[in-house]
Amino acid sequence: METQGQRHTQDLETSDSVLVQQALAGNQEAFEALVSRYNKALFVLIYHYVGEYHEAHDVMQQVWLQLYLSLPTLRPHLHIKPWLFTVARNRSLDLLRRKRLLSFSEVETGTVKTQFHRAKPFLRAVLTAQLHITSVQA
Repeated sequence: METQGQRHTQDLETSDSVLVQQALAGNQEAFEALVSRYNKALFVLIYHYVGEYHEAHDVMQQVWLQLYLSLPTLRPHLHIKPWLFTVARNRSLDLLRRKRLLSFSEVETGTVKTQFHRAKPFLRAVLTAQLHITSVQA
């Protein structure tokens, strides 16, 4: 027997696939409905990964652009929610990888002090405490 929650989930998924098909047919309102439906949840996920408001919005734009560009190649009746969250996760990790590579190249060129001042306050506090402990032990 199907519960009301299961029926609502099925209706939502069906509705998503209909919206995807309508967006593919050029219906801008259908695409906007998808954006409206998943924008907040995707932002929370992306922000969880990247930890910076503006970068999270940049990643979010990349996700929506990728959906728009991928509409013609998406399988019919694809459940769009897992696809969107996978893309959001992958784009977030891509950003983190680029930032990590940049950080390593900055260390190699001697800009550790600049990097330290741009670090998040919590990270700065941890690094300062570690430096203090190291200097007390020496």
